[in-house]
Amino acid sequence: MRPRVLFFGIFAWYACSGGRFFALFLQEECGGPEVFTDAIIGISLAVTRVTSSIMSPLGGALADYFERNHPERGGRAVVLAAGILIGTASFMLHAAVPSGKVGYHVFLMMTQSLGVRSTGASSS
Repeated sequence: MRPRVLFFGIFAWYACSGGRFFALFLQEECGGPEVFTDAIIGISLAVTRVTSSIMSPLGGALADYFERNHPERGGRAVVLAAGILIGTASFMLHAAVPSGKVGYHVFLMMTQSLGVRSTGASSS
């Protein structure tokens, strides 16, 4: 499957699952501004960015491997579906974390960034 065919679905999913408004989501929905200060949000986003930058080549290599060796099973679409599933589950689990547990939210952000990177989407 050609990557350009999947672009619209990835873009819509990425926009709905946080995207550029993740800092506002953390402040409003995950404990309030007294828990998620600007400094904590900055550190959280930096850790997430480092994780996604390290894992990005691995996600691309995995997608290429599946496309090259298993095109009859969907190739890149399998990696895309897995990334969307991981990212969506991580995003939805933010609601289950008790208020004030910053470490859990940061872990979920890192897991979500792995899902985003396996789709090939950029988080910048």
